[in-house]
Amino acid sequence: MSRVSPPFVFISGGCRSGKSAYAQSLAERCAERGQALFLATAHPRDEETRRRIADHRRARGPCWKTREPFPGKEGDLWRDLPVLARGMGAVLLDSLTLWLSAALENLREAEAGNIAPCAGQPPAEMSWCREGQSCNAGGIGAGGPCPPSGDRLKAQALESCGHLLRALSVLPCPVVLVSDEVGLGLTPADPAGRLFRDALGLANQQAARLATQAVFVVSGLPLLLKGESLP
Repeated sequence: MSRVSPPFVFISGGCRSGKSAYAQSLAERCAERGQALFLATAHPRDEETRRRIADHRRARGPCWKTREPFPGKEGDLWRDLPVLARGMGAVLLDSLTLWLSAALENLREAEAGNIAPCAGQPPAEMSWCREGQSCNAGGIGAGGPCPPSGDRLKAQALESCGHLLRALSVLPCPVVLVSDEVGLGLTPADPAGRLFRDALGLANQQAARLATQAVFVVSGLPLLLKGESLP
């Protein structure tokens, strides 16, 4: 008899849609009174962010164990997941949006001096090249000039995101992943905003493909996008 994999639920929605509250409630039910792991992604950059983080911490009960983010190490989270999730009744990552934003920021910082990581390699094994020079990595630009900076950053961030999503999908416990839907509003006015919007849209598609269930939350109401019934 084949083993049934635990659920991997992808929850998306707009700002203040109720997606985080729904995700937390679902993860607590999945944990069945066991301990649940919260993978935090927000960095306390200002007073407002610190207040939001504190509010979320208060909303989580004693059954939660929190793994705080390590600035600059977002791309390595997938490597730590098997150890972090050991013995947990459920895992909640909230949110893919902030994780991807930090990953892109890390890549931009790495590109200082017009030197950038080539696409096509895991973060720990990336090679380096100057924009316009020959790129020998296995990703886009292989065997020719490196692609423009924005395309390169997006490709590298999405590859790192793929590692994270695949690692989440094979954990031995239920997984709940939260992300924002940012493609329903106005087109961002600046290139960085458009890069992030496009990257997150593609990352959300990756997540939905791997998930066993996908839910869109609007005005506090969950709408089933994938799966036989609402989790």
